[in-house]
Amino acid sequence: MRQNSLLLITNSFPYGPGEQFLETEVKYLALAYETVIIIPMTIGENKRKVPENVKIINNHMYARYNKFYALKYAVWSRLFWHEIVYRPSVLKRLSSIKLLIGSIGLAKMVFKEVHAELIDQVAADFKGLTIYSYWLRPSAILGCMLKEKYNTVKLVSRAHGGDLYEDRRSDNYLTLRKYLFSNIDLICPISKNGAAYLEVKYNLPASKISIFKLGVDDPKFTTKMSTIPNVFQLVSCSFLSPVKRLDLIIQSLSKFGHLNENCMVYWNHLGGGPDEKRLRGLTDKLPRNIRSRFWGSLPNKEILNYYSKNEVDLFINVSSSEGIPVSIMEAQSFGIIVAATNVGGVSEIVSNKNGFLLSSTPSIEEICEVFKEVATGSKASREKKVASKMNWQKHYYAAHNYNSFINQALR
Repeated sequence: MRQNSLLLITNSFPYGPGEQFLETEVKYLALAYETVIIIPMTIGENKRKVPENVKIINNHMYARYNKFYALKYAVWSRLFWHEIVYRPSVLKRLSSIKLLIGSIGLAKMVFKEVHAELIDQVAADFKGLTIYSYWLRPSAILGCMLKEKYNTVKLVSRAHGGDLYEDRRSDNYLTLRKYLFSNIDLICPISKNGAAYLEVKYNLPASKISIFKLGVDDPKFTTKMSTIPNVFQLVSCSFLSPVKRLDLIIQSLSKFGHLNENCMVYWNHLGGGPDEKRLRGLTDKLPRNIRSRFWGSLPNKEILNYYSKNEVDLFINVSSSEGIPVSIMEAQSFGIIVAATNVGGVSEIVSNKNGFLLSSTPSIEEICEVFKEVATGSKASREKKVASKMNWQKHYYAAHNYNSFINQALR
């Protein structure tokens, strides 16, 4: 039976290229609720298609972020001064102050702009409404502000990686943790590692935390491995930033290419980012038997289309920090072998049975050994390919995971 309304707060979805994984989840939310109202914290171009009963509040004056108003709203907010008292170390780092002002300021601006329309869309008292923040970022701060005004609502937030682990930032700071954890009814990390971090770092009771994994749909297809002898097809998929350590892939390919001159390697990277120009320059020095291509930012459907139309021997992720990457779920759903570093929640999806669980700081030699094993088409590799798809089906099947989240967390 459908419930009435759900309020979903995102970074920018359905606008822009980010938060691709919500494209799948929103379909299940739309089936469960009569109306799903989305508030994107920022608005850009290229609005993606959503189900008919999904309504977007998009008349925001803050579409072009205004630093002056953010500063004004932040410094006049009790949240700002409470945070300074709670964590005085914020004042020691300019990056921390900017993050605090930006987060509070954005949430305040959004609250001011959307409040009246929300009353029209839902009800004057918001009674029985569930607010679902996709991140423990300004979206969750906005959710808390709404809950403070309308205490009949239920507030749920997911927690992923960059919005959860403070040590991902050079200043080891994420905003308003005390405020968020006091107001959010249920925090839903996507991994066991994230749940343990919340319990240990913030001393949160287990009753306030519930793990709900993300998932991807069944592509109804299994990607083939290379059918041409002495050809190795490698794929990676991520935002191009230093934390993803693409340099390490390039260095490993360089050594593998020199040691295996009779093997032709094709490396395709799906995804763009600020590091792209520098990384392209590094690939210019690769041996002639290593060919690379950076595809830039792609819509999610084009990434899935790549897996269905191309041969792939190995998917690799050597990031220094992760939650549980949806990119790995997608690769496994196509039956692609995955090699990934043992960071964050990665060991919950990749093992040496269904792929290759690399050390958290793998050497070039360790990565080259994986390349060699897969490139030679060993029996063990073929078994890992079957196990990879089975692991997705058992643990990261979208229909099961999202319906469980809706029924057990949101309702």
